[in-house]
This record gives sequence, C-alpha cells and structure tokens, in this order.
Amino acid sequence: MRYTEIIDRLRSAPFVRLMLPLSVGIIVQERQLLPSGLGAAWLSLALFALMLLAYYRLVSYRWRWCFGLAANLFLFFVGVAVTQNTKQESALPVGETVCVAAVVTDDPSQSPKFAKLSVEVFACGDSANVWREVSEKMTLYLRNDSAQALPQLGDKLVARVRPNANPAAKNPYEFDYGGYLRKRGIFSAAFIDAGSCRVLSHGNLPVWKSAPKNIRKRLLAYYAQQGVTGEQLAVLQALTLGDKSMLDADLRQSYSAAGAMHILAVSGLHVGIISMILGFILKFLDRRKHGRAVRGATVILCIWVYALVAGLSPSVLRASIMFTVLTVGGMFSRSTNSYNTLTFSAFLICVFDPTSLFDAGFQLSYAAVLSILFFQPYIYRLLHFRRWLPDAIWSLTAVSLAANIGTFPISIYLFHQLPAYFLLTNLLVSIPTTAIMGGFLLTLPFAFIPGASAVGWLLATLTGYCIAALNFLIRLVESLPHALLEAFWITPLQAWLIVFTILLQALYMWTRRAKLLLLSLALLAACLSLRVAHKYGQQRQRVMAVYCIRSVSLISFVSERRGFALCDSADVENSFDFNVKNHAASMGFSGLSAVERISLQRASREDIGEWGVCRGFVRFAGKTVKVLSSNEPDGALQPPIDVDYLILTSSCRLRPRQIAAMYRPQQVIIDASMPTYLARRQASDFDALGIPCHNVNERGAFVRNF
Repeated sequence: MRYTEIIDRLRSAPFVRLMLPLSVGIIVQERQLLPSGLGAAWLSLALFALMLLAYYRLVSYRWRWCFGLAANLFLFFVGVAVTQNTKQESALPVGETVCVAAVVTDDPSQSPKFAKLSVEVFACGDSANVWREVSEKMTLYLRNDSAQALPQLGDKLVARVRPNANPAAKNPYEFDYGGYLRKRGIFSAAFIDAGSCRVLSHGNLPVWKSAPKNIRKRLLAYYAQQGVTGEQLAVLQALTLGDKSMLDADLRQSYSAAGAMHILAVSGLHVGIISMILGFILKFLDRRKHGRAVRGATVILCIWVYALVAGLSPSVLRASIMFTVLTVGGMFSRSTNSYNTLTFSAFLICVFDPTSLFDAGFQLSYAAVLSILFFQPYIYRLLHFRRWLPDAIWSLTAVSLAANIGTFPISIYLFHQLPAYFLLTNLLVSIPTTAIMGGFLLTLPFAFIPGASAVGWLLATLTGYCIAALNFLIRLVESLPHALLEAFWITPLQAWLIVFTILLQALYMWTRRAKLLLLSLALLAACLSLRVAHKYGQQRQRVMAVYCIRSVSLISFVSERRGFALCDSADVENSFDFNVKNHAASMGFSGLSAVERISLQRASREDIGEWGVCRGFVRFAGKTVKVLSSNEPDGALQPPIDVDYLILTSSCRLRPRQIAAMYRPQQVIIDASMPTYLARRQASDFDALGIPCHNVNERGAFVRNF
C-alpha cells in the first residue's frame, strides 16, 4: 500500500487525527509541563480565529499547511484548557474543623465499625459561623450507632467534620488510591460520630440522579424476591449494572484468575448485546413506512436509558456513543467508519472529562476495541472452516486474540499478571453472558408491571441458572493448573516498547513495508534484552524493606529469589497485597504468600539460622539489623552493640536515650505500627541525639537495595 492511500484512508476518519493533539494537550497539562498562568482558553480562541482566517483567506494551495497547523494547535490548547478547568484541589480546609451542608449521593455502605456515605458538599461554615458556597464531593465515615438511623440517598444533612486529605501511596509501586479519588473529584474524607451529623430533609436529589439509583434498587430487590440471591445476585449486579460492591474477594479472584473480569465491567460487550437483542426484537418494524427510523430511535433510547441506569461510566459512555452513531448510520442506510466512530466517542468523553484519558478502564476499553477492529479480520482469515460450528468458535477465538493483543501491554504493566487460559474462558463465557444480558433485558419490564409474577419469576429463575453456570465455568477454569501467571513485572519503558512494536506490526500488515517489520523486531529485541537484564538483576538483588501499612509491622528481606518477612503474626492475611504486591512483583514474587512469614515474637526469642535471625538480630547482606519488638534487655548493654539499622516497633516503648545507650545504630527506622503522635516524638528525639531517623508513617516505606 502506498503512503498516499494511507493518507486517503485517514481522511475518511478525521477524528483519529483530531484526537491526537487533544490528547497531547491533556497529557502536557496533567504533567504540568506548561507555565501555571498560561491562558489556554484565550489561546485556543485566538487559534480558532486564526484557523478560520487561514481557511477562508488562503489564496495559494502551497500554504494549506497553515490551516492544519492552526487546527492542531487549537485542539492542543483546548486539551490544556479543559484540563485546567478540572478541579485540582479541595475547597475545604483540610485539617481544620468546619461545618458542612451536603447531599447524600449514593446509598450508604456498612462495615462493622463505620457506615460510608458519599456526599456532595454545597456549603461550608467556619468557626465564626460564616458560610460560603462550595461544590465538592466528599466521603464521610459515620461511626455505627444503632440508636440513630443512617442518612439515605438524597438526604440533606449538616455535619461537623475535620476533612483529611486522601491517603498518598507510601509504598514502592503502590496503587495511588488518593490520586484515583482526586481524578473523580473526591479530595477529602472525614470520620464523624452519629451525634455530629443531623439530617435536615429527605429525598433532595434531582430526578435524573435519583431515578437510575431507584431503578437499580428496584431491579435487585425484584431478583432477590424471585430467589436470585448471594453470589448470583452479586454477579448479576456487576455484569448488568457495573456495580461490583457485592462481590466477595474469592469470587473476584476467581474471575481475575480465569481472565473474565472484563465481563463484570459494563462496556461495549454489554451495550452491543443489548443493541443486537433490541434490533432483533424490533426487526418487524422494517416492513412499515418509516419503520427503520422508529426502530433505530427506539434502540438508541433504550441504549441511553440503560447507560443512565448503569451509572454513565466512561466505558458505558464510549459504547453508547459508538452504537448510537452506528445506529444512526443504519437508519439512513449509510456506512460509517468504525475507527472514526470510536475516536469520536473518545473525543467527546475527553472534552467533557479529560481525566478519563488516564483511567485504566478507559485505556483498556479503547485498546481492546481498536485491536479487534484491526487485527480480528487478519486473524480470522488465517483459518477457514466449512461447518458453521467450528467457524463460529474460530470467529470468537479471533476476537479474543485480537482484543488481548491490544490490552496485553496495559494489563501486564498495571496488574502484573496474565491469565493462561483467557482464550478458553472467552469461549466458555460468551453464551452464558449473552443469555444473562438477554434475560435481564426481558425481565426488566416485569419488575415494574404488577400481575405478571409467573412470567417474571420464570425469566428471573432462568437468568439465575445462567449465572450459576457462568460461575461454575469460571471456577472450573480457575482450578486448572497454572491458571494465573503472576509476578510479571515490566517497566514503563518496556511497556512503551511493546506498544510501539504492536503498532509497527500493524502498520506492516497494512502496508507490507519490510522496514516496518524489521524496526518492530528491533524494538521487540530491545524489550526482551531489558527483560533479561531485569531477571539477571533479580538473581543478584539484596533488598530490605520496612513497609508502611497503618498499625502493622511488616519487614521483608529478599536475597536473590528467596525471601522472608517479619510481621505481627505469621498467619498475616494477604489483604496487605494491596500495599506491597507490586513491589513484591518487581522483585519476582507474587505477594506475601510467596515468602516465608515469621512472627516478630518468634524472631525476638528464637534463633532461625536458615535466615540469619538470632533473637531480634538479622544478619543480611553484610549488615546487622536489630528489630526492637519488646523492652528487653532491661538494663544498658556494656559495651553498646553497633548495628547498621535499628527498626523500632510499637511493642517497644524504650526512650531514644535508653536505646542509644544499648545500641549504636547508623540508622533508625520507626515502623508503621507505632502510633503517629509517638512516632513523631521518637523521631524528634533521635534527631536531637544526632541519629538519622526515618519515620515510615510520614516519609513512606524504607527500602534499601544492597
């Protein structure tokens, strides 16, 4: 294919070209690479005027690039401007006690100690009772009190709070949950007592916000009445409405290990199934005058009603916009460019919510669809079957392979794991997933129509059986040997090398230019070389880490490909993997379960020669480490013992001067089990003694590579 043909094809998909400068502008502003006082909005308006002037006043064809340059700069500064207008910091005084007036925007969720309330603050009052208007989302944790009813969805309340900033990631490669919340407009949280919160009125949400939530509650209640409960109801809620709050940890792990988590996130798959089913049901309208237009309008209306009920997540918005454009094209018997349609939906989403560009779900969703659009036809043409059944199976396999080609570098970089049987999973779950979506769609009217209980019960029961079959298949795949390959660690550079390798391979398949193939192979070789170098480094690594997990002692020692961890209890649960699993993956471990765990009590009393542990002393990489997990010895050691690192836990309440009289540490680390106020005081005292001190609670995990 000649380059002129490529340019002609790109001209048929203008939003593919328009998306690039917009994305660059969003990324540049997000990384704060431009001056803070830059008036991007005024610059974009000026460039828009220049673009129009260039379009209407160009007298020579050779100056046509002026219009293209102005248009790209205009879109670049549009990206900068919309990102600048995104809320970047809290309007509430963090760390100060204030009064807030807010509306509850979601149903409260309960734990044994707290009830979690998602609220939108609309007014804030200071200590002088001076109120001002604000508009900000916030999370309130209300201590459970059986004597007082919880605020419900739509309630207006006033509360006395002390906003705390979102927690920052304090361990190496830990997921930045605080940043995740900030991108969704949530900048603070507060813990309050039942007595400091008072409900002013009930049910104040706008209809367009409250109605979808009420519909979801009504649907789930209806299914529960028909006997769909427990795991079946949790999967139904996740698969059809995108709400995973009812899924327990074991079920999540099963879907993750089988490579089926994508079906629990409402996306193009679900919207496509609904569009297909509705189109089939309403096909009789095509025989009537204007029937095609009526059918298309009905499908579009149903798609957007479903999108609203499902919460208008970025994946649902993307799919809804794409299928809307496709349906409109079908109404007028016009073919549409799928790439242009897809990037048009991405363009709209990024203009209205530029932070979506950095959302993992957004990236995975678009990467999967783009990869399917391009690679699926090439893969499908590799094999030919005359019978419809093997042909259908091969078609589904081609779709699954194509989707995973695009999502592979993103998923490996973000999650560091690879389901080994993803092809088998996608083949097995396709029919149950379609049946569940169809059953949900057909059952939907019966939840609101009285007197149709028999039909509704039958449809709900069949849907429940389909969910049970789906769960059985997922657990069957999970039980296969080596179903989940873990501890896949790649650096950002390696991820980009894989992305560019895939892009160059796609261009080679499109143009058949041998240079592109050679370049892609060179990038792949570079990526593999970096991978080999990283594996070689793991064979020589010596890493000590004191992790920051609130109120917990967790100290790991890794030598080559073996390691052990000192912790409060040897049977510590893997819930801490949220904090440390990524760092463990970078060292070649799948998490805490991959290293031996030794309790601090045992380490302080016994000799464990295999790991070089002797009564609280650890000999590691030529260094002496002392873990103080008790007040022993009672008196001062004569002479004091020289140690390289002294780790102080909450079990030891010796004063810094007493510790300095017993040991001469080169570095003191106060671990996260120490109460915050005490850790600060201890750190200050060690600094006064001239001993370097690292307070894990404030400065994050202490990691040393020897």
